[in-house]
Amino acid sequence: MEHDWEKYLACMDELKRRTQIVREALGPYWTGQPLSVPDVELACLQLRKMYELVVFAALAAHKPRYRELRKRFEKDWKLPEIVRTIQRINPGFLPVAFEDVDGNITELEDRRFTPEKIIRWHAEFGEILHAFNPYRSVPDYKAIADACGAHIDRFTQTLSRHKVNVIKDEVFYLVTMHSKTDGSIQVATFYRTDGELIKKQRSA
Repeated sequence: MEHDWEKYLACMDELKRRTQIVREALGPYWTGQPLSVPDVELACLQLRKMYELVVFAALAAHKPRYRELRKRFEKDWKLPEIVRTIQRINPGFLPVAFEDVDGNITELEDRRFTPEKIIRWHAEFGEILHAFNPYRSVPDYKAIADACGAHIDRFTQTLSRHKVNVIKDEVFYLVTMHSKTDGSIQVATFYRTDGELIKKQRSA
């Protein structure tokens, strides 16, 4: 059961940093002020990278598989292919929000990232980042900013407290992105051994 929770935590820390960049880029949007096109494009770039991080995070924590696939992924930039490969290894690798009521963990299915959604959203932001043909109509940057705001909300709702399977049927993490004490990321690692769950608590 070789895994690396610190690598997963590092990916989550980068996601927090990129979330802040998006919020700063969209600062005028939140207050109803005009937005500059470069700021909207910066937000789109960060969101595209954030979806890539979500995909790689669980694999980064799964040491044996990461070592096996790393060289291939260094050359493979097509996210759909990467997602399908990881999905074959670990079908439940994407995070899902959870609730903890008296120690009973409930996954919130409406706040689950799925391979299909990740691939679609990643592609949509890629389209926005290309230069537009001058003979096409001007993009609706207000609508794009609206989409960016919705995606940031989705990241917050799903990742704030989430569960992710790292090694199928053996290891999963429960992650809190902002602890109540100091705002750090906390990772609780659960090992399933002979039907029994063993928990270890870690933090940034």
